[in-house]
Amino acid sequence: MTAYAAQSLAKARIRRGVPASAREPLQEALVTCHAMEDGFGQALVLRTLGELELAEGRPAEAHHFLERSLQWWDALGLPLWRGRSLRDLARALEALGRQDEAAAASAEAARLFTRHGSREAGEPPALSQRLHSVL
Repeated sequence: MTAYAAQSLAKARIRRGVPASAREPLQEALVTCHAMEDGFGQALVLRTLGELELAEGRPAEAHHFLERSLQWWDALGLPLWRGRSLRDLARALEALGRQDEAAAASAEAARLFTRHGSREAGEPPALSQRLHSVL
């Protein structure tokens, strides 16, 4: 449970704009989840590490963590969580200039959100995605 608490606190720090203080607790949480053979926990922490890297302007590193989280979500059979990682991966790909891949990841995430009736299905796409679809 301490790993999940650390992940939640790290996510709050990232969203509050103080991502640097999130790195160490996330790394420790990942080690704990790995040692406990907790695949869900590993996927969750990897996704949060991806969010951290995005917040700190490191899209290549974010891409790495988010791809690893996708492997876990697929292995665990959790498509809604896959959609959440895909949504973040789309941001990383866009920042890396890989627009077609970003659009594909974003579209797959939207399909998953709609198929599963998640709260994200009703959220507007990111501004850059709205502008791209208009152009």
